[in-house]
Formats: sequence, structure tokens, C-alpha cells
Amino acid sequence: MAKTATASVDLRKGAKVVARTALRDVPEGTAGKVTMVTGLTWIRYWVRFE
Repeated sequence: MAKTATASVDLRKGAKVVARTALRDVPEGTAGKVTMVTGLTWIRYWVRFE
């Protein structure tokens, strides 16, 4: 859910992102910030949305 359309770019902690699709309790277009990056074989991002 990065601002760019590429999914191959790894995000870093503190990166600013925008929700591209509506999530539970998060409408589409909501700004957020990556708070934690974890994973070895696949990467998971924890994002705090405003």
C-alpha cells in the first residue's frame, strides 16, 4: 500500500503510505505511517493510520 504502484519496493520504518483500498475501519485514501517491518520469507508491515 505504498504511494507508488509497485509492490516490489520494500518499505522502511517511518515510510508514509496511503490506503489504496478500503479496510475495516480505514477508508480508502487514508494516510498512514509504517511503524514496524517484520518477516524473513515474507515481509509484513504494521501501519498506523490517522
